[in-house]
Amino acid sequence: MFRRLKTKFILMQLGIVFSLISLFFTGLVFSIYREINSYSNATMEKIYNLDLIKPLPPKDISQDSFPRFLPFIDIVTDDRGEIREIRDSEKGLDSEFIKGNREEIKRNFYARFNVALENREDLDKYSVLLQKIEEAGEERGIFKLNDRHYRFRAEKNRFIILDITLGREIILKIIIRFFKTIIPLLILIYIISWKFASLWIKPVEESFERQREFIANASHELRTPLTAIAANLEVLSHTAEKESEKWISNIQIESTRMKKLIDELLYFTRLDFGNNKRNFKNINLSKMLERYLLSKEALFYEKNLQVDWEIAPDLEIFGDAEEIEKLLGILVDNGIKYSSKILKISLKKNGDKNEFKIYNSGEGIPPEEIDKIWDRFYRGDRSRKYTGGFGLGLAIGKKKTENHRGTLHVESRVKEYTQFILKLPGR
Repeated sequence: MFRRLKTKFILMQLGIVFSLISLFFTGLVFSIYREINSYSNATMEKIYNLDLIKPLPPKDISQDSFPRFLPFIDIVTDDRGEIREIRDSEKGLDSEFIKGNREEIKRNFYARFNVALENREDLDKYSVLLQKIEEAGEERGIFKLNDRHYRFRAEKNRFIILDITLGREIILKIIIRFFKTIIPLLILIYIISWKFASLWIKPVEESFERQREFIANASHELRTPLTAIAANLEVLSHTAEKESEKWISNIQIESTRMKKLIDELLYFTRLDFGNNKRNFKNINLSKMLERYLLSKEALFYEKNLQVDWEIAPDLEIFGDAEEIEKLLGILVDNGIKYSSKILKISLKKNGDKNEFKIYNSGEGIPPEEIDKIWDRFYRGDRSRKYTGGFGLGLAIGKKKTENHRGTLHVESRVKEYTQFILKLPGR
């Protein structure tokens, strides 16, 4: 139990840490993305405003006169859409090109980016870029070609294209490094948190263990004298005089009730600490419920209840037969106990679940008590009069439901009805 509690607490802690780090990281990545976009837009604007016709000697080049870092392509077409001029920043980095065009570059710095239109292979490459812009059908946008990303601006006969692949790759690398860092970090936090949680919870665990041992030992010690009392009362009941029979009967009833309480306390102790061995197998839930209801027919008649049941045939679950039968018994007995006149029981398939419902007319449960009925020993105002129980039945039923990965909840309206709905995984 404490192991599950520690795991749940640590996982919740890790979830909070991961969420906060992820939130901060998402903001950081978004900020970097905005900066890259802003820079690429500014670069595109600068290229668009460059006077490429006017010669610009290298000595007049300032840091702001030419956009750096982002590769660009500047294409000019005529009115028929034929390419008239091409400038490609990658050409400006080609040492062979610079060597062969040194004189022209001296006269005009931008000449180093000019692309010769005679090269058919180059023209085809740039034509594909223009085709992608035409397909986009917008003046500004982004497109992808051969695993590279481009931002473009198209106005009249001029097309400026920026290669923004590097910026996207930077963001992708940041994201990959984040996960490469965060996963080992979370594992380390988990290990450290587990160690500290074990130290913090240990005193509580020891206290709870002592309490469990006390309940178990006390229950065992009480069962022996109660068994002896029951045996002696049985003998006395056969030999006692008539006027004593009433008192002997009262003692027998109370000792039986006491024994039932002790048995339930022992059972709860086993449930809390997983000491209750379960034998899981396929169970025909329909037959089990029908058999149990038939065994209660005399009680239905005795309480003058109008009972209707509808059970779908051959519904199966995988579970412990003894626990499931006790769970059904708790819910049916609870319905009988608190029903004023009508009792409706149904079992049917609902998606991948087997759904059991039991409806009883009666006083109902006040809204403020709905969540409390699952507590141990809780008995609301409607139960102040002795009804043969200790307020443990529904708590045990809830625990058994959880052990079988099911759900159990209640619907009620005061002075009208109460309905319990049990859902268990089907086969």
